Amino acid sequence: MNRTINREKLNLPEIEQGLNTAGSRRNLVFERLVHLIEVRREHPAFHPKAEQNILDLHKGIFALERISPDGHESIQVLINVTDHPIELDIRNTFRKDLLTGRTFSKKIIVAPFEVLWLQQYPQSP
Repeated sequence: MNRTINREKLNLPEIEQGLNTAGSRRNLVFERLVHLIEVRREHPAFHPKAEQNILDLHKGIFALERISPDGHESIQVLINVTDHPIELDIRNTFRKDLLTGRTFSKKIIVAPFEVLWLQQYPQSP
């Protein structure tokens, strides 16, 4: 089988142009990756030695909790692995998605294939 199928031959000037063209596919992917890395660096819960626990919230949600090594920060990662929205009840808590800045209280609707990095607050910041 020919392994070159679906493999683009890369050209450095084209890559640089794509990365530097706002709104291009390469630019959007690159900017999103940079944002993810920046958020991870800002939060000790993403430290390599942080505790990680799998959460059982819903059969269509892959969920885990990351707890910083000092125990002062906890982040819940939610990934909707289905093609339909899923509603989760979070009564009596306030959470902020670190990726988008959206805030949630009472319930979270996780869009199809959406990823959320949620930090809990005692009350609205």
